[in-house]
Amino acid sequence: MQIIMEKTFDMDGINRIVVNTSSADVELIQTEEVILKAQVWAGEMDEQNPPVELEMNKKGESLEVRILRNRQGWLSRIKSLSFSGVKVVFELPTRLYDQIIVSGQSSDLSARELLANKISLSCHSGDIELEACVAKQELNSETTSGDVKIQGALVKGKMTAHAASGDITLNQLTSEELMIRTHSGDINVSDYRGSLNAQASSGDIELRNDKLAGDLTIESSSGDVRVSFQEEPDSFTLDYHGSSGDGDVQVKGLLYEEKSEHRIVGKKEDGKYRVKVRTSSGDFVLR
Repeated sequence: MQIIMEKTFDMDGINRIVVNTSSADVELIQTEEVILKAQVWAGEMDEQNPPVELEMNKKGESLEVRILRNRQGWLSRIKSLSFSGVKVVFELPTRLYDQIIVSGQSSDLSARELLANKISLSCHSGDIELEACVAKQELNSETTSGDVKIQGALVKGKMTAHAASGDITLNQLTSEELMIRTHSGDINVSDYRGSLNAQASSGDIELRNDKLAGDLTIESSSGDVRVSFQEEPDSFTLDYHGSSGDGDVQVKGLLYEEKSEHRIVGKKEDGKYRVKVRTSSGDFVLR
């Protein structure tokens, strides 16, 4: 791929960024530059007829960006049988933005090292990937058909990760509250701090952490739930119920109020954290 178009924009007075794309992939990164730089990457083609057009307009304190199909450019790509992807990379000046919103239709969205009060990435068909982003208030990611991957995020408020059909993989995260939803796909979380609520209609849920560091609420309609800690939890309550599945708890010092294949209720020490697990068709393992 090569750069076929580049535009810049003066970011003086801008603290909110809104990007809308139909089919081009989008990547956002923060740099040491004082102006915004937008680069369109594509395969070999006629540079006189780029596949997309960039519209950038300032409205108050907001920068609104629209990535539009250039019909003539797309026709030339079809005629030349060049179907390599089109990607627009935005290099943002490093600062604390109030809000960054990116939405797409058939697009992959990615962001690295963003700093904002609120960050939101959503698309209809495509993957979402965030790395080393910091949100002072909330971070939201949602795709209808695609995977969600988040690595090294710090959120002082609430974080959400939703995928109607796709896997969700989260690693090295800290937030007050994490909400995870997938209808058809697996959920994998590792190295997380904060309370967690995870739901999967058809898929497995796996949580791996060095220690229990927040309340856990996990529900799986059709899939297994596995929770493991390097350090054995020293204070928590457990409430597990499975309609058609077995529960296996490998934690020492847990005092059981009820213990059977499908129902486990217990408490260790003063029950600092709460672990609640529900499965309809799947096993549960805690160790």
